[in-house]
Amino acid sequence: MIAITIAGILLALAIPSYTDFIHNERQITQANALVFALSYARSEAIKRDGTICVCPYNTASPPNTATCGTDWKLGWIVHIPDPTQNPINCTLPNTALTAPLPILQTGPPTTPGAANSPTTLTATLSSTAVTSIGFQGIGTALANNASITGGNNVQFKLCDVRGYSGSSAVYASARDVEVSANGRAQASTTAGQTLNGTALTCP
Repeated sequence: MIAITIAGILLALAIPSYTDFIHNERQITQANALVFALSYARSEAIKRDGTICVCPYNTASPPNTATCGTDWKLGWIVHIPDPTQNPINCTLPNTALTAPLPILQTGPPTTPGAANSPTTLTATLSSTAVTSIGFQGIGTALANNASITGGNNVQFKLCDVRGYSGSSAVYASARDVEVSANGRAQASTTAGQTLNGTALTCP
């Protein structure tokens, strides 16, 4: 009986740790997938000597003719923008392309959370929401179709069920991915912190 009681206590202690481990792995995987997509878009822009864009996936559109949405947690698309737009508009894929298709890559949606506590993925530049990232032929980045200036980075913030709240609070589980003006995408190596060590808040 004592052995069963001890086993029950150990199991009760182990389950939260295992749950945190699963959440952490998902967060890392999703952050790495985003970094890969952004880096891929930049490399394609340099290779093609033209602008390549990344934007949130519009779930209402078919995969092969995907259009841009506004919610990054639904996934993202790497695409060739419409060349008839001057200046380039990274929210408009080149739908005239059929072979190759304008969509070069799609990213997975973030892992859904519990009811009323969804996983969120947001992008901001100096507190302004970012709904598209562009990479030019020389590798530099655009945010909302404009150059990134003032030494600022676009910040992607990934929060899961452990760090979602309607109030501003510090959450050690959040993940940070940033894009600099020169186009470099990088994830913070420390959960709950930005690249420069500032504590993250969710959502």
